[in-house]
Amino acid sequence: MIVLPTLKEMFHEMPRGFENVHVFTDKDGKPYTSIKRSFKTALKKAGIRDFKFHDMRHTFASHLVMAGVDLTSVKELLGHKSIAMTLRYAHLAPGHKRKAVNMLDQVLRNNQSEESVHNLFTIPQTSSRQTSHKSLQDMVGASGFEPLIPCV
Repeated sequence: MIVLPTLKEMFHEMPRGFENVHVFTDKDGKPYTSIKRSFKTALKKAGIRDFKFHDMRHTFASHLVMAGVDLTSVKELLGHKSIAMTLRYAHLAPGHKRKAVNMLDQVLRNNQSEESVHNLFTIPQTSSRQTSHKSLQDMVGASGFEPLIPCV
């Protein structure tokens, strides 16, 4: 189980007047059986309409993906049985394709000579007498590229 420093500090600072197996209790030590009323009250006070408790789960997942967390980690944190459920959030990370192409381009520039890379990943430009080559990053452009066959 992952315990964030903020959560750990909050639990450490909780008053300990009596022993209880439940973390969240009322003033008499009885566990809360429902938070529906409190949640509805909080929404009303905040002026939020058309929002369900489950929407916070989607917000959690969306913020993880937008922060650059990989989909496999998001899947595990949400408890999804398959990655297919988690893929609904993939559109929130459009930069992942650009990042992947940039990484490949960097590897190719650092680990191989331009001659060996030329045949696979470069296109000669014929606009001048000297042959220059476009990098993979230049060829892909800002929008990235999609595989011809969907990956499953």
